[in-house]
Amino acid sequence: MDGEEEQEQKSEVLRHGTEGQ
Repeated sequence: MDGEEEQEQKSEVLRHGTEGQ
């Protein structure tokens, strides 16, 4: 059950992506 962990990592990547834009 690594769904939550994967979602957290995706959220972090998305956050960094929006910050870089």
